[in-house]
Amino acid sequence: MIGQKIIYSLLCLVLAVSIVLWSCSDDDDDDQTMGMLESALDIEAIMAHLEQLELIAQGNNGHRAAGSSGYDQSVSYIRETLSNTDFIITEQEVQVRYFEETAPPVLEMISPENTSYTWGTDYVTLSYSGSGDVHSEIVFIDPMIPPGETDNSSTDGCEEEDFQNIDLTGKIAVIQRGSCYYHIKATYAEQNGASAVLIFNEGQAGRQEVISATLTAGSEVTIPVLGLSYNLGYKLYTLTQTGQTVEMHVTVTALDEWTVASNIFAETASGNDDQVIILGAHLDSVTAGPGINDDGSGSAALLELAYQIASLGYKPVNKITFAWWTAEEDGLLGSEYFLADLLANNPAALGRIAMYLNFDMIASPNYIRGVQDSDQSVIDSGFEQTPPGSGDLEQSFLDYFQARDLPTVPVGISRSDDVSFFNYGIPSSALATGSAGLKSQNEVALFGGTAGEPYDPCWHRACDTTDNIDQEILLQNAQAIASVLESYGDIQGPLFDTRTAVSPGAMSPSHAGHYHALPLE
Repeated sequence: MIGQKIIYSLLCLVLAVSIVLWSCSDDDDDDQTMGMLESALDIEAIMAHLEQLELIAQGNNGHRAAGSSGYDQSVSYIRETLSNTDFIITEQEVQVRYFEETAPPVLEMISPENTSYTWGTDYVTLSYSGSGDVHSEIVFIDPMIPPGETDNSSTDGCEEEDFQNIDLTGKIAVIQRGSCYYHIKATYAEQNGASAVLIFNEGQAGRQEVISATLTAGSEVTIPVLGLSYNLGYKLYTLTQTGQTVEMHVTVTALDEWTVASNIFAETASGNDDQVIILGAHLDSVTAGPGINDDGSGSAALLELAYQIASLGYKPVNKITFAWWTAEEDGLLGSEYFLADLLANNPAALGRIAMYLNFDMIASPNYIRGVQDSDQSVIDSGFEQTPPGSGDLEQSFLDYFQARDLPTVPVGISRSDDVSFFNYGIPSSALATGSAGLKSQNEVALFGGTAGEPYDPCWHRACDTTDNIDQEILLQNAQAIASVLESYGDIQGPLFDTRTAVSPGAMSPSHAGHYHALPLE
């Protein structure tokens, strides 16, 4: 009898140890803690979507810009991938202004030296630049050289008075970046007789590279406008200060026309349509490259998440809509049109949008793990207020990463499509891994990578390909999106304690616009 008790006790001990060992297994622990949607995501599948977007760009002049055949094929790829699912797929046409250079631009000095400059290193063409072939003297307006200690110290070319007593007739205006929109600088220059405009970077750390931006889709500038590096602008300024006349040759040849491009939406067939959750990413690239991080990364993560929702048969309590926006790079045209159209034609549907999450550039190779400071508790992004509930969304992402011992840093409100929703009083948040800013030593200590280098050295360039993707951070962000979505998707009752409706524009920041495409200073 005693022997049997000993054997029984030993068996219980072995069983207990086995259970403990089983429960401490890394793989099984992951399965225990991951939600259904989070665990279903696979980096190979997400990368497969990115490879398809890159192939589309390769077959269409190297890009997927809104209004181009590459963009239209990207929309078709989203539709085809979800075609045999229960998602309700719709498209919405948006008027967009399509701009593409049809010949290589030219920038060269004619005198006192004969020098040809390199596209991408010394200069690029600003989107919506006018076309023209100009040989003329350059004239600086009112630069701050050396630059001020802080960004936007220079007000060069921001007021019409800056151009008084300067003869610009037929000449090339050279203006420093800072404190106002690029199209304002270019417009004043053209109105005062300039035949072309060169806008050079301001000169502080992180503001020395070539300016890659747009004059906004509403620009009426008709003369060539190029963006220059600070180094080139400084060299030209130094030459003019010696009393020499500097003559330049500027050429831009571009197609500029209004056309249509589509937002595409995938909506769950089930779920409470009085509380709609929208997740969005912009599907368009710039014309300079295929846009695989910006913003193929967000687009592909959402596409694979939608596909897994359908494959798993997940039925959310609250309706979920995936949105792939057009013409974000042109000034948030797709998301702004969507909301304005609802306000005009279906305000009840606008009121049923409970929250919005935006994912623009979530796989930068020299990344930060950025969570948007959606309530501006740390970073003042210029909004008088942000919609109640936005801080809750931010905290959901912070809690997710903290539970996995993954450090984060706050990032400002991104000036991407989330701004459109902020402006309509809809609780919003976002993840981002950085674009043209330079990584700090403190950020290297948190995330690794290289200090003093851009988060994405291929931002808005032809090298923004699948080779430009950090797969580890892409999967981590995709899984965070899935986890947060599932938690809100399964909530019974109100998603937030408070929800305050506001009129459109009531929450606009003092400087509205896109943080990495519009000419926001």
